[in-house]
Amino acid sequence: MKRKVILSKSSEYADDNMTHGEGYAFFHRPKYPALPPRWYMNLVETATRSVDIWDPYFNYNDKDVASDCRIFNHLRRSIKLRYLMVKEKTLFDDKIKVWEPEIANAIPKGVKTGTEVTLAHISTNDDLGKKWEFHDRYLIIDGERVFLIGGSLGYHLTSIASTGMYELTKEADKELVKDMFEEYWTFAKSRNHFKVLAL
Repeated sequence: MKRKVILSKSSEYADDNMTHGEGYAFFHRPKYPALPPRWYMNLVETATRSVDIWDPYFNYNDKDVASDCRIFNHLRRSIKLRYLMVKEKTLFDDKIKVWEPEIANAIPKGVKTGTEVTLAHISTNDDLGKKWEFHDRYLIIDGERVFLIGGSLGYHLTSIASTGMYELTKEADKELVKDMFEEYWTFAKSRNHFKVLAL
């Protein structure tokens, strides 16, 4: 039996091209071969204080430098945004020179003042860093809503492949993810593997 798409009164799900269950939503690419899933983008737009992105990859497609930077177009308020990825240190240092102006250009002018964007990475240069590598992806909005993300950021900005998102609702699960994010973020910063971007 086919499910109907659930639409929220607040229109969070409206036109997001995903089919929603209770806490899980699935983007079925054959249905939208040229359109992206939009729930991730819609959530970033709702942020009033902070967005934490825990995802090993950022701009993995070097042919399209601005690809993942498009997420910053969806900031609607001045917020604190942190992105934790996995990247070899010299490669991160190299890439940040390209990413920084792209990200600054992507952020709407009206919200740049007061917005802070920090990119950090777990480095794969050394054995200690390799022990801190991670695979799963998460999105945390305003420190309150926590999502397990089925595919990296690029998969939520472009119609690349079918993928899904699951919202954690149990407090213990949310606290676990938030605590683990802070532990990994603190490790990256302790290694001086971060950059606060000039906007």
